[in-house]
Amino acid sequence: MAHEDTTGAEGVLEPGALNWLDAADGVRHAERNASQSEPLRFLQVMLRSSRGPVNVDVITAPTMVSGPVLVHATQAGVTVDGTALGAGDEARLTGPGPYDVHASASAGALIIEVK
Repeated sequence: MAHEDTTGAEGVLEPGALNWLDAADGVRHAERNASQSEPLRFLQVMLRSSRGPVNVDVITAPTMVSGPVLVHATQAGVTVDGTALGAGDEARLTGPGPYDVHASASAGALIIEVK
């Protein structure tokens, strides 16, 4: 995926990469398919936190997480406390947890925590 923005940042992100953009008071940005032959599939998440930092982790193995967090399955093969998530599904975990999150070897999940 090709990215460019008004902060002067530009480049190509490879599959599985994360790009963090702090928009502060506003920024213009564009994302495009950098390939002429391969399809592009990406997830864009905009988060706002007036209470503190945002943590984003990518997991590909079983882990325990505490809430509140958002779990986004990048592919099928992710379970949250035994509930299966399909590709693109999300689980919003609002209680303190802990929650058991498993991702198969071919799957992955984004764990987004706003503190």
